[in-house]
Amino acid sequence: MSILPTKTVARKLLPQRIDPAHVHVHDVDRGPNWLFVRLTQEHVDEPQELIEELRDICARHFVYRLVLELDQLETFPEKLGCRLAELDDRLASRGGALRLCGMNHDCEEMLGECRLSRPLHNHLNRHDAVLAVLRPTGEGVPARLH
Repeated sequence: MSILPTKTVARKLLPQRIDPAHVHVHDVDRGPNWLFVRLTQEHVDEPQELIEELRDICARHFVYRLVLELDQLETFPEKLGCRLAELDDRLASRGGALRLCGMNHDCEEMLGECRLSRPLHNHLNRHDAVLAVLRPTGEGVPARLH
């Protein structure tokens, strides 16, 4: 008698194949009280699905402070700005926050054109995002959000 499962049982034990079209976020790190998610250009093609996935990730971890690392984006879709504003509002309603970091200059300008009710600032890196330190001003002195 073999202790190995039969082929039928073995197939049921294997994880189900996940359709990559429905999985946007692959790079998630957890820090104390914060989640860090690195996005690539392909992640932002469907902003609504992406935002739903980010909300689900926060809910699964019971952490509502989120830093999106956007250093791999070449362009910033206009629809994404509006969706990020919605996510920011939802996280804030749970006592959380949304911070962005690593955007290139062009993406930062595109985000600025979204006319959000509350600005989403681009931070230099995840450390600055957590501390809410803005990029250095013209005088080279970092500004701080309040």
